[in-house]
Amino acid sequence: MPKRNRTNGRRILADIRSGMGDIPIMERHGLSPRLYSLILDNLRRSGSIGDDEAESRIASCGGLAGQRERRRFERHHLLYRVPVHSSHDPDVRGTLDDISENGLRVSGIEAEVDELVSFLIFGEAFLVHPSFGLDAICRWSRQASPSTPCVAGFEITDISRECLDALKHLVTTLAVEAS
Repeated sequence: MPKRNRTNGRRILADIRSGMGDIPIMERHGLSPRLYSLILDNLRRSGSIGDDEAESRIASCGGLAGQRERRRFERHHLLYRVPVHSSHDPDVRGTLDDISENGLRVSGIEAEVDELVSFLIFGEAFLVHPSFGLDAICRWSRQASPSTPCVAGFEITDISRECLDALKHLVTTLAVEAS
């Protein structure tokens, strides 16, 4: 199992002290605005940065979070577990946690950031939705502990028109909009 890179608060603090802006820090460390805000709050609580600096950086992240989290396609949670497999190795299995027309979150399939993965999403016995495939690039990956499954977010990079129609059908029949 590949070792997950953990965000190092000391490296982020060094970047802040060097005068680096919020966006370059988030890009360098692969952080979402929300996670970056949490790290800033932890640094503030530990006394590593002052309240004023933390508050101004957190406030700027709030605006970034609003911009970045505004999605072109709404994210949808699935009503039941939908199996997903690596098309290169059918023994690599996971489940869809949520899905949109441009991305998906998968539990149980490990991937490194920027790794390209081909997925097969199988229809179930009741044929509520058809099976389809797509290619996606890993944008983030987390594992809370060795005993919990890896959870990763993927951006869809290639999907045929027919498979996109199957994905839309899955969303309309088995998903509820995430709040």
